[in-house]
Amino acid sequence: MIAVQIADHFILHRDRFAVAADARNLVIWLVGFIAYRLLMGVDTPVGYTLPDMVLTVVLCLLAEKVKPTKQM
Repeated sequence: MIAVQIADHFILHRDRFAVAADARNLVIWLVGFIAYRLLMGVDTPVGYTLPDMVLTVVLCLLAEKVKPTKQM
């Protein structure tokens, strides 16, 4: 969840405090959660949290590139 917030707030500079929920970010969070669970079985030198966070941030950036969000 924090990876979506990092991408949304610090990289994309989106102010979403007035919105109750963002469906696209919820889907990205779900994909990140599933990736996290799948990566738990993979042994990497940095663990599985960091690769999952990078993947989730990249998904957020790609989603914004494909379909930009209207600023409120």
